[in-house]
Amino acid sequence: MSGARRAFLAALLILGGLGPARATTPIEIVLAPLYGAVASIRDFAPLRAHLQKTLGRPVESVSARDHASQLDQLRRHRYDYAVVPPHLAQQLSAEGRYHPLMTITGPDPVVLIAHHDPVETPREHLAGMRLALPDDASLASWTAQRVMPERLADARRYPNNLAAATAVSRGLADAAIVQRSAARRVTASTAAPIAATLGSNAAGMVLIHRNAPINPPPETFAKALAGFRETPKGAHYLVTHGHGALRTIDVSGLFAASASDTARHP
Repeated sequence: MSGARRAFLAALLILGGLGPARATTPIEIVLAPLYGAVASIRDFAPLRAHLQKTLGRPVESVSARDHASQLDQLRRHRYDYAVVPPHLAQQLSAEGRYHPLMTITGPDPVVLIAHHDPVETPREHLAGMRLALPDDASLASWTAQRVMPERLADARRYPNNLAAATAVSRGLADAAIVQRSAARRVTASTAAPIAATLGSNAAGMVLIHRNAPINPPPETFAKALAGFRETPKGAHYLVTHGHGALRTIDVSGLFAASASDTARHP
């Protein structure tokens, strides 16, 4: 075999090997530092999965340290995709660096943006989509957490509705979002009954609260719970605090968009 032919075949082998590697190279998406690195990566996991399915390539999530460092990284074109607050999306778009692809609904709306340079992914399939994040269980957790933000780290997950309701009745926690049947069962069997049922929805979920002033009023939570649906695994979040009172923060209409918005796959 001639030297030229061997060189030609070697080049083909190299190029052939580069193809699959390029296709499997992960795309990195940098997330706005809304609730800390761990919480951001967890809560935006549905977005990562949605992007991975739509783009047909692996996607990895990275949480920015703060908004300033995220803006600096994006201006240096460190990432092809990013989740940023609306004002940063507008600023980067005006600078001609990124363009918005998707509005993400939730307690703190954010925007998925993409770099203007060519990337071998069908980004146009994402344009104009609306993806509600995080999932319903997390949103229900956020409802109570945002009323008591100083105890955000004390949101705990229990295996089922009855376990969560029992924890409230025993004073291990101050509030829980559980099925109405579990709330009734615990209230009927304990000497220290649950103080109040603050709201309900069609799925039979209620927010129960024990031994603390009810503030804000029940109708505020009733509106916030209107979009809550039980997850397929039946997992619910328990929220605790130790300050004896709920802080007054308006959470009305929190689920107005998230209850109806779903990802539309191309």
